[in-house]
Amino acid sequence: MSTSITVDGVSRVFSGRNGDVVALQGATFDVKAGEFVALVGPSGCGKSTVLRCIAGLDTDYTGEVHVGERRVSAPSTEAGMVFQEHRLLPWLTVRQNILFGFVGTAAQQRERADELLTLMHLEAFAGAHPHELSGGMAQRAAIARALAPRPDVLLLDEPFGALDAFTRIEMQDALREVWRQHNTTALLVTHDIEEAVVLADRVVVMAARPGRVRHVEDIALPFPRNRASDEFAHVRASLLAQFSLVH
Repeated sequence: MSTSITVDGVSRVFSGRNGDVVALQGATFDVKAGEFVALVGPSGCGKSTVLRCIAGLDTDYTGEVHVGERRVSAPSTEAGMVFQEHRLLPWLTVRQNILFGFVGTAAQQRERADELLTLMHLEAFAGAHPHELSGGMAQRAAIARALAPRPDVLLLDEPFGALDAFTRIEMQDALREVWRQHNTTALLVTHDIEEAVVLADRVVVMAARPGRVRHVEDIALPFPRNRASDEFAHVRASLLAQFSLVH
């Protein structure tokens, strides 16, 4: 079951040897239940910090973050998170990694692992270890692990940034299909404008430090999206123009 995300006036200051750094300043946006939103902006604008606040991994902020009706104050199984690096445990198999955060009976674990292995096309690699996987396979396993507890929201921090171009396109298509089948709420952090246009219902553009929301754009293109179409190029150009204004 999907739920909404609300980020309301969130500011985050990091203290350093050379003084304070304002990573976020009054960031405000929402993600509707069942929506796929992409968060884009220049390096250092606080995109990943926002994601960590929503996940409950960083609670030293001012403002309000809600997942559904719950004010986020700690990590929760309501939110599944996927990082740029897969972060699979090297001593566990793919099946064991997928089930790492899943609580259930042996029968429930077996059923859930089989379901996700099939969904991510990893059935033949259930017994493999992370070093035996390609980059794309490892990220599929990481997404499956995030989905295993059936989270209300899926948070993705540049999950395809380290992949080659062809694998990245393949994984973008796979992610959109997984999102559709699971009917979850998704928030993706990416530097890639094209990736945002391919995947998102809406794109939130953040300004450079201190990070704040500058622009929100609805992406009205039908799915699946044709990267070679004039309509796609127009939306991408519109977002690139906004992106150039925030540097």
